[in-house]
Amino acid sequence: MALSRESIVRQLSSYDIDFETAFDHKDIRECFYKHLISVHNQSPYLFLTEVEKYMTYISSRARYDAAKKIINLFLTPESTCEINVGHKLRESVIDEFNKSSEKICSRDLFDDIRVCIYAELREDNFPSFLNSKVFIDFMSDSLKEDAQFLSKIGSPSLVDTQSNDSISCDEKTVAASQSGKRNAINYDEKKIEISDADFDQALSDIKDEDMWKLFTQTDRIVINISKESFYHGKRCFKKAREELILPFGVEEVFYAYTDPRYCNTFDKAVKQEVANYIIQDKYSIVLFHLKLKLGFPFKNRDFCLLNSCKRLPDGSILSVRKSVESHLVPSRRSHVRAVLVGGMLFEKLKNNRTRMVQSYFVDIGGYITPAIYMKALLNRAAIGDFSEQLQEVCRKRRDDGDKGPVRGKGQTLADPLVHYEGYRI
Repeated sequence: MALSRESIVRQLSSYDIDFETAFDHKDIRECFYKHLISVHNQSPYLFLTEVEKYMTYISSRARYDAAKKIINLFLTPESTCEINVGHKLRESVIDEFNKSSEKICSRDLFDDIRVCIYAELREDNFPSFLNSKVFIDFMSDSLKEDAQFLSKIGSPSLVDTQSNDSISCDEKTVAASQSGKRNAINYDEKKIEISDADFDQALSDIKDEDMWKLFTQTDRIVINISKESFYHGKRCFKKAREELILPFGVEEVFYAYTDPRYCNTFDKAVKQEVANYIIQDKYSIVLFHLKLKLGFPFKNRDFCLLNSCKRLPDGSILSVRKSVESHLVPSRRSHVRAVLVGGMLFEKLKNNRTRMVQSYFVDIGGYITPAIYMKALLNRAAIGDFSEQLQEVCRKRRDDGDKGPVRGKGQTLADPLVHYEGYRI
């Protein structure tokens, strides 16, 4: 039975299809190219195609010849397929090429322009493509052959559309902020402090089962997403909650997780370093810089974060983190500054086990869409390396006789707990 155009459009509206997935799919990519031809804007696509070939060449001679062709075709003013890039960027690439030779020609020569063109296609052309007749016709044919095709190329939308569908995300953000609803992430990011309210909010999010719905689950990790959307400025995302069960005690897991000798080994894409240690009356705070490496075409992200922790009456440990502004961790041109607010609970279980649960809101900044954010969560569930590596560190510390924090006040994320224990006494 043939699907009507209205039915296909309705199905598409309930899914997020990210540009990266579409561009990697051979048939959708060809369909996208047809759309670009129809709007007389095929040059950016052809440029990316030629650069992709360029990057596969092994020899400098082959790259040099290909680079000459690319510059003549796409970067020379008034050329047949001239692309729209800034004068400074265009000239810097041409200058770099003029310094090259058949013996030395960098594989990264066109990287900066490639990122710009990729962003142009993603932001300026891809949204109109998803609403175009050529794509809807393509989806009609594809769904006839495979009723599950849409779920293979997209993800259920993370944007809340259950109420007042006529209100845009930006308008709902303003309404949420003005009415003081709890789903607006509002706090003074210039204030370098962590209070009881921060701990209460983190623990409430972690413990409130009605707030969450199951997103995905493996034998290593359970990931939930919030039923409601949350807003930071004019951007909205779901919160996420991850849960692991580890066969080690609370102190073993907590001190392994915060051990500076290993903290940068859990995830190769993440690096962190302490910038300052601040002693308050009840809670001390570690200010640290976290850097997140993303693959092409995205810029790397970084966070300026406060971290503090305390012991709960049942012996569990609660840690909170939130983004702030500080001159000690300035923004960098090489990174997009992102925002994170959340908490992590190291909960005591029977038989010397620990439930490690973290909930968080992340605005990753830039052009990251809800669909890409969802894909990242799926990848975390599929890989499970974090759980394995954390357990390996626990075993290594146990074998080495390490029972507490690494010494060095103000140098580890565990130091606020040491301060809090002293405050309680």
